[in-house]
Amino acid sequence: MKLTLPLLGLYAVGAGALASEPLAVDGAPHILVVVADDLGWNDVSWHGSSQVPIPNLQGLADEGLVLDNYYVQPVCSPTRSTILTGRHVIHTGIYDPDCGPGNTNSVPLNITMLPEHLSSVGYESHAVGKWHLGMFSRSAIPTGKGFNSFYGYYSGAEDYYTHVSNGANDFHRDRGSNLTIPDVVGQYSTFLYADKAVKVIENFADQHLGPDNVDDDTRLFMYLAFQAIHSPTEVPTEYSDRFNETIPDTPDHVGQQRRIVAGMIACMDEAVGNVTAALKNAGMIDNTLILFTTDNGGPAQGFNNNMASNWPLRGMKRTLWQGGVRGAGFIRGPGIRAAGEVRSLREPMALWSHE
Repeated sequence: MKLTLPLLGLYAVGAGALASEPLAVDGAPHILVVVADDLGWNDVSWHGSSQVPIPNLQGLADEGLVLDNYYVQPVCSPTRSTILTGRHVIHTGIYDPDCGPGNTNSVPLNITMLPEHLSSVGYESHAVGKWHLGMFSRSAIPTGKGFNSFYGYYSGAEDYYTHVSNGANDFHRDRGSNLTIPDVVGQYSTFLYADKAVKVIENFADQHLGPDNVDDDTRLFMYLAFQAIHSPTEVPTEYSDRFNETIPDTPDHVGQQRRIVAGMIACMDEAVGNVTAALKNAGMIDNTLILFTTDNGGPAQGFNNNMASNWPLRGMKRTLWQGGVRGAGFIRGPGIRAAGEVRSLREPMALWSHE
């Protein structure tokens, strides 16, 4: 299989990080795009923060390329639409996260999304987690836009345990012709998404790699959009308790809130570790291109009932200051020439190998 890059979401969020001309790559990679929700600049260790250990994400960043001067939109749906269409918001018309229930807002149905492009060159595509790009018709939801399956929620936010959004259950299992609402009440969403992603990888390997690792040339594209760390701030206490000593209580409850958010980040890091472990067990990790990104800057100071951190950047989610639009992200995988480095997208570079 030969894949011409940039074709994937990198054509949207990091086209400048690849060579200026598309490069043909023999033996196309599997692709994993991981989107964190509302993760702040100072919530990741590769920006110097030691408050929340994230060994799995940091390990991937160390093996890849940290995108330093890397920019996203100030709110979620515009960034997500850009990742999946390769088009600026001026073309999608998605300026605000309002693609939820009760309206007909969505990515325009005539715009071809990334999984539709990838299916034409031999990819099987699966979406797990948050959508928030339209839900008013079957044509607007993930399986209507090229994904083979979807497991998650359509709206912008919901309870991590009850999975209720706007007074209704918003958790779906969709295989295209079979849309159901599974009974997942009481199960924490970060666990659910990681478990589902692992099962997708295992099933893909069984079907397309075979017991003798015989490759039938089909490739996997997974869009894994975690709910974390969007409000409501909820996490099993075993994760937040890790920070009882390092993040003390405060009279204004800022410390308590930050401790929960830290636990949410740690839980997400563990989930990413479980997913990459599944890729390793399937013999796919060395041929998987991994893009990790936040959708916008973190909501700080209790905004959105959250306590993310963008220090030392000014501003936060929903602002055009650096804290709202300078994103935490990295890319790791085959062909990346500058593994372990930190690069500005303003620097001229050709990161994708011709070989």
